[in-house]
Amino acid sequence: MQINISGYKRELLYRKAQGKMHQEAYVNKIQSFIGVAVDTNKFLDLEATDRIINELKAREIKSKQRVDISNYKDLIFFIKEKVGHSFFYLLIDEEWKFCGAYKSTKPLSEKYNFDKLCSDEIRITSCDLSFQIQIDYEHSEIECEYIEYK
Repeated sequence: MQINISGYKRELLYRKAQGKMHQEAYVNKIQSFIGVAVDTNKFLDLEATDRIINELKAREIKSKQRVDISNYKDLIFFIKEKVGHSFFYLLIDEEWKFCGAYKSTKPLSEKYNFDKLCSDEIRITSCDLSFQIQIDYEHSEIECEYIEYK
């Protein structure tokens, strides 16, 4: 008997298997970013994470603005201002593709170290998908975009 697995299902199986290799680094990055221990029950499965990404791609952008950020402390202030105490999805670097998004309301740590954690990309998305904060880090420079969706 031959089992026919669709392309997406095959990709999910591969990503889940890869997730085991990336999980420790991903958990460390999340913990460093939120400043508290990671609750593994707050990880979304890969299918739910993919639905969020696909819905954002399908949404119309209301506004997109580059935010002038001179240092990490300013970045944290900006994120806290936009997110408040609301739930948000956190996706860091490439590991989220293998481990899923992390849902949090935790305050953000002011001690995240992009260089030490080998990190260069963070995405924060409101749970209602009304906005996203995209952070890119390269050679000690932080670039930040704030995107609002219709």
